[in-house]
Amino acid sequence: MADGQKSDQVSREQLIELLNEDLAREYQAIIAYVVYSQMLKGAEYMAIAKELEKHAGEELQHALTVSKLVDYLGGEPTVTAKAVKTSEKAQDMLRFDLDNENETVRNYRERVRQCEALGEDVPDVSKMNTGPK
Repeated sequence: MADGQKSDQVSREQLIELLNEDLAREYQAIIAYVVYSQMLKGAEYMAIAKELEKHAGEELQHALTVSKLVDYLGGEPTVTAKAVKTSEKAQDMLRFDLDNENETVRNYRERVRQCEALGEDVPDVSKMNTGPK
């Protein structure tokens, strides 16, 4: 395996742990979007602030999806968010967001490969009943 390349082979327990890290990152994104949308100041950032408010709701849907997958695999969804970076500078906050989104996309691509390598047939969570068991 080349340096910096991760193995796709993980156990079910490791996959649950990795998905919980992804879930913590989704919580982080929700918090960041709520906070950033209020901290961005100036006319040039008002449209971006409104967009960030919308993204907070989208990230909540992502968190629900990941949470359902953790539950489906037999794990318990985490309740802890990753830390949110803030700054007085709008450009810094937008850079933090971009970096976090890029990391999230990389991780989800890896999760798909890991599920495939594990032989998990992950259900369409949008159709799963998540009511009381």
